[in-house]
Amino acid sequence: MSVVIKTENISYIYGEGTPFEIRALDDVSVNIESSKIVALIGHTGSGKSTLIQHLNALLKPDSGRVLFDNKDINESKKTAYDIKFKVGLCFQYPEYQLFESTVFEDIAFGPKNMKLPKEEIEKRVIRSCRFVGLGDQFLNKSPFDLSGGEKRRVAIAGIIAMEPEVLILDEPTAGLDPQGKEQIKRLIVDYAKKTGRTVIIVSHSMEDVAEIAEKIIVMNKAKVSMCGTVDEVFSRADELIAMSLNIPQVTYICNELRNQGYDIPAGIYTFDAAVAVLTKLGKGK
Repeated sequence: MSVVIKTENISYIYGEGTPFEIRALDDVSVNIESSKIVALIGHTGSGKSTLIQHLNALLKPDSGRVLFDNKDINESKKTAYDIKFKVGLCFQYPEYQLFESTVFEDIAFGPKNMKLPKEEIEKRVIRSCRFVGLGDQFLNKSPFDLSGGEKRRVAIAGIIAMEPEVLILDEPTAGLDPQGKEQIKRLIVDYAKKTGRTVIIVSHSMEDVAEIAEKIIVMNKAKVSMCGTVDEVFSRADELIAMSLNIPQVTYICNELRNQGYDIPAGIYTFDAAVAVLTKLGKGK
């Protein structure tokens, strides 16, 4: 599978040369493959947010390179500007960044900055609004009259409308009720499946990660500590816990039942997988 984004030994220091100097990234090298859902996890201060801001040139590394399709995204001002439309970044709680008078205008903000024709902007706005599950009746509403989950979807639609090759979502389900979280998770999976684009999610929810990610990158103390499939990463539970991280709660339950003698296999990381195993176990009894 081809690599769409690659970081080569990037380092970044906040406040260099001051008493408040913090090394946020230290010799970080990662490969992000195309058409995958990649999760980036790590405790607060591990370097996750700093890393994703390097992927679309919001930040420039002090050393090392960030490559998009094997091209250094910081080689010129124009390249750094253009990458913001190829790698769309949706920050945590993006609904607080809505500012236009209507949903249509908010979603259209990015495409307008791309200098697209009016007709193309309108097509993209309508298409992305529908894609996130909001009907055309929302377009003329004020974004401030919407629910939290609806605002979150409008904000994501604004990024999708730019049709980026990579979509980055920082804590996409944070602060939402269970229904809102499920809607956003379905949206992420549907987007990746229907468009074939790469999605990177930053999350503290191990349940969300286990449910939708295909690859996990673990950050710890400004470095990449682990990188692999859901099973490869979550099977190293002791190491994750030592980093102040965790594994899905359902995994704890299944592990405890297995320790008590129940015939439950290792590697249960999602609620659906646990239900399937326990249902089969119940029928066997």
